[in-house]
Amino acid sequence: MELPIRTARLTLRAITPDDFDDHLALYGDPAVVRYLYDQPHDRDTVVPHFERRLVAELPDEGQWVNLAVEHEGRFVGEVGLCFVSRAHRQCELGYVMLPDASGNGYATEAAAVMLGLCFTELNAHRVIGRLDARNAGSAGVLE
Repeated sequence: MELPIRTARLTLRAITPDDFDDHLALYGDPAVVRYLYDQPHDRDTVVPHFERRLVAELPDEGQWVNLAVEHEGRFVGEVGLCFVSRAHRQCELGYVMLPDASGNGYATEAAAVMLGLCFTELNAHRVIGRLDARNAGSAGVLE
């Protein structure tokens, strides 16, 4: 996987230590994490969560890779993929955007890139996305 990846409007790049405050703003916001599998993070609890995202290479089985999503040089969220199973050739997509960046199609555009990586780089047969049924925006991305 060669980074950064550029789309029509976005840059997907490795997450760096300089992204810590943006990451905290994202995962510390109750409006952002209400549909995720965790509680909002504070400065202390977000550290291990953030440190896992500092590796920007195609994942091995059972691992995730997360990339920063930028629009016009501004951090707007993260997108990721997990290589769920080599035997079943299965991956999973994930994405999370800042509230003021939501509704602009950034998650859809970034997820499409990751979907392509699943099929071209990881030889996936199946790609899944999980969501809270109340999250209509996320359902739209997966559709």
